[in-house]
Amino acid sequence: METTIDGVILRLEQGAREAQQRGSRGGYFAALYAQMTRAIRDNIQAGTFDDGPRMERLDVAFANRYFAALDAARSEVPLAQSWRDTFAAEKSDQHLVMQHLLLGINAHINFDLGVATAEITRAEDLASLEDDFMRVNAILSDLIDEIQKRINTISCGFRLIDLIGARLDEAVFQFSLRKSRDWAWQVSQELVVLAPPERALKLTHIDGLIAKLGQKIVHPGLFAGGAIFLLRLVEKKNVARNIEILLG
Repeated sequence: METTIDGVILRLEQGAREAQQRGSRGGYFAALYAQMTRAIRDNIQAGTFDDGPRMERLDVAFANRYFAALDAARSEVPLAQSWRDTFAAEKSDQHLVMQHLLLGINAHINFDLGVATAEITRAEDLASLEDDFMRVNAILSDLIDEIQKRINTISCGFRLIDLIGARLDEAVFQFSLRKSRDWAWQVSQELVVLAPPERALKLTHIDGLIAKLGQKIVHPGLFAGGAIFLLRLVEKKNVARNIEILLG
């Protein structure tokens, strides 16, 4: 378990590099996550937040849930269904890099962020966290153009879509991040007032909902599935190189 945001960044970068060496698609989300966490760290140091130390505690608690899921998967011990499905998808070459990133966002932000937020604060203090929590949305939004450029380098299909003005990958990321973080804040409000047994039951229910959403990312339907098939034809297949591009 990490105790500082610098430790989180180091472990994420190491995880992405190890995945790169193995040719594991799990490195896609780790690379993206490292980039986002660096941005949060830089803003904490710049004094962007009302309570920087609390935001670091939240970031660390949040990241430790991801690391715990990784450790559970490697040890083949029980873990959330949303994470099981995300890790299972990494073994398939039938998904776009974008889909792998969205699956990571789905499991980690939709499921883990609300839990971590409820863990680091008390019910009576949660309202004072909201402004800082929402400031992260703007920080991540500022990264979208850079993320888009990296995805376009991997998938020329998205680059072509951008050239005709659709900017599909940027729109998908903006929407997914915003909606996921809004959902996570709602979840934190529900969890923070529950006793541990009630919280566990609530999390089981939430995990089921998030797992269903993950299945829609993997199996989006006939029309979207056809578009994904075409995009996959022109996407770069070298996993290690793709992770390098995402790491920047």
